[in-house]
Amino acid sequence: MDSMSRTTIFVTIALSLFFHVPTPANSTRMPLNSTPYKLVNEFCNQAKNKTFCVETFKLDPRSALAPDQVTLVKVAIDLGINDISKLKSHVSLVLPKHGTNPTAKLALQSCVSSFDVASEFLRGALKFVSGPYDEDSYETASENILNAGYSVESCQRGLDSKGVHDPSISRAVTSTSRVIGFAFRITNNVPTPTS
Repeated sequence: MDSMSRTTIFVTIALSLFFHVPTPANSTRMPLNSTPYKLVNEFCNQAKNKTFCVETFKLDPRSALAPDQVTLVKVAIDLGINDISKLKSHVSLVLPKHGTNPTAKLALQSCVSSFDVASEFLRGALKFVSGPYDEDSYETASENILNAGYSVESCQRGLDSKGVHDPSISRAVTSTSRVIGFAFRITNNVPTPTS
């Protein structure tokens, strides 16, 4: 076998491996005839604020060609976790502003604790939707997501009850609650697996 034949065989094998081995970038792609954000648009068409819904999902590139609702659930939960983290950081930055008011300080510290609880609920939900695909895991994930939403909203209720008014926190709580609401609604719409 001459060197030209060896080179041809090597190149042929290398190219066939390159085009047939899935990579992280293409392993979850949908067929070429798929429309970007198809599932996102279908879901967001039912949302009260479609624009906010679509723009929120566009923050995570996985949603562009999400092959199924399970992927959208994971995206929404991850977005909720990220929003809670940002919200917690924001409240921590605002806290010194209210440092002379012990009532406000206590209410804001309570918010930070509520956000920790909400994050744990969402992390738990993510584990349930990432595990075996069954009806019970999605029901538990749905309950966790619902509890995460209650935990985030408890911050605003606590601030309101203590007379602490901070529009930036209120806007962030509302936005985060909406994202968690998306995760909840998608989780409840995932088709039940057939046995």
